[in-house]
Amino acid sequence: MDVQPGWYDAGVPGRERWWDGSAWTEYERDAPQLAPPTAPASVAPPAWGGSAARVMPAATLPAPGWYELTGGLLRWWEGRYWTGFRIKDGRFGTDGVAVEQPVMAWVLGGLFLALGALQLLLSLPTGSYVGTGLPLMALGVLWFVIAARTAAVRAVPAPLSSPVHPDLVRPLPGEQEGPGAGWYPVTRAATRWWTGARWSHYVWTRSGIRPVFHAHRAIVILRVVVWVMFGLALLGIAGGIVLMAMAPGDPTLTFVGAVALIIGLVFALAWVLMLISAQTQTRLLRLPADPPTPQA
Repeated sequence: MDVQPGWYDAGVPGRERWWDGSAWTEYERDAPQLAPPTAPASVAPPAWGGSAARVMPAATLPAPGWYELTGGLLRWWEGRYWTGFRIKDGRFGTDGVAVEQPVMAWVLGGLFLALGALQLLLSLPTGSYVGTGLPLMALGVLWFVIAARTAAVRAVPAPLSSPVHPDLVRPLPGEQEGPGAGWYPVTRAATRWWTGARWSHYVWTRSGIRPVFHAHRAIVILRVVVWVMFGLALLGIAGGIVLMAMAPGDPTLTFVGAVALIIGLVFALAWVLMLISAQTQTRLLRLPADPPTPQA
């Protein structure tokens, strides 16, 4: 008989640790005042012997899962905060504007806004090419909107009800359908749950357990973003070279062209990094074609 996922004694008085059905996770909490559920006497979870783990900030935080919000909306709670993954009217989706790290979105918004403002200010003395900084400023505003939306979702109070797990989102992490169930690596920094018979649509990354039912759409969007970044890099580099070549004796125009060239090179570097990241993300999002290799 397998031990069901749940909170169990962490080996420290007054503390509990989340057992995902096959292994201990990093999540801990204070034991509730009421007697916690115990595992069947015949099968107890393994004794915890790991190193210090991330401690959950509150005793009442529920376990990861799908929870119902207003209007029949189901949203994935990852154990510490709400994520952008949701189910509405029986269809899985993601928030249109949401990121894993809102802090990074704020930083990118400020960076693009500053670059756009700089380009705009450099163009004002001549009155030419004033609009060249507007696309960058628009990108900055977009990143600010994304950061604000993500922060608003995370600000929603933790769920108080029990999780809801329709067939649409199964198999869940911890569900076993055969021997060898567990988390298996799909990238250098992420694992995916294998039920013993099939892969689930849940991965475990540095950010926590995440559903990836949106894999196909996410891969398409990722490719579009990569090529848009390539286009911006090409536009900046080519535009900068053309501007400097058009008026070699005009210091203002030459300076504006140099700034455009530098911005294009920055986008080119970002494109290379994003291209490398896209390959890793694609491996993470796609369901593996073959079963996992048994771990030694």
